[in-house]
Order: sequence, then structure tokens, then C-alpha cells
Amino acid sequence: MSFGDPGYWLQFRSTGSLATKVRFDVKPLFEGSPAMGQAQRFATDFSDVVTTPFGVPDWGGNATSGSWALVVSDNLGRRAICPFEVVP
Repeated sequence: MSFGDPGYWLQFRSTGSLATKVRFDVKPLFEGSPAMGQAQRFATDFSDVVTTPFGVPDWGGNATSGSWALVVSDNLGRRAICPFEVVP
């Protein structure tokens, strides 16, 4: 991505039954981050793929660098957790 800050693409792919609502929650797994998290919610219109950008703000002293988690859930009760690392 070229937003100027570290960027990531978040993606949900439905398998089997199609969800009508999808939620992405991204949060740091360490204390002291000025970015406390972000949530994005979508009505899927029965699409089997939802893709959206997520940006990590650049902060002095690399305060947003460290371990983060992406939690994806849908209205059918499915949930997945994916840890990732933000590096300076």
C-alpha cells in the first residue's frame, strides 16, 4: 500500500454458508500504543469475500510497533484470530 503509513489488507473469505455481516477488529497486544484499535463492520450483501485496507499510524518513537491481533467474526458465529507484527 502507499498511504504513507504501514498498511495492510484485511480479508474475509466465506466458506460454506454466506455471512451477511462481517466484522474486523484490529488491536495492539502491547501496552502504550497510542492507537488503541480499530473496528470495521460490513453488510456483505451475500458476497463471499470482503477486502478492506487497514493503516497503522506512524507515531514518534515507533509507539505503534509491536504485536497486534486481527479478529474476524461473522453473524454465523465464526471467528478467527490472526496475530501479526508491526515493524518500524
